[in-house]
Amino acid sequence: MIVNFFVHDSQGRILRHGICVDTDVPLQAADGEVAVEGPCNILTDYVKDGEVTPRPASPVALAGQTLTNVPVPAVVVIDGTRYDCTEDHVELDLPYQKTYAITVEAFPYLDANFTLTL
Repeated sequence: MIVNFFVHDSQGRILRHGICVDTDVPLQAADGEVAVEGPCNILTDYVKDGEVTPRPASPVALAGQTLTNVPVPAVVVIDGTRYDCTEDHVELDLPYQKTYAITVEAFPYLDANFTLTL
């Protein structure tokens, strides 16, 4: 029988999903991964306590040029450049008068996306 499956890592991050014959589901996982029969939304779900669960909304807020409530650790992406973040707030020191695209990635939270115009 053809079934849906997904593969996740030890943190619960869903890495990929697809369909296969039910007997082939275990073959979809590499070392350190777990293959599970069933549906998921790879963009908005993760695995918590063995169950597919919606990822929580990010608590990050942008006030002026300061990001607050940043989960630690996180990655702050500014116009495509990635910066590791180990603080719960970030003072943005942006050099140009322009519009910046800012994303804060901190699994299991959904990404927080902001636009900042100086």
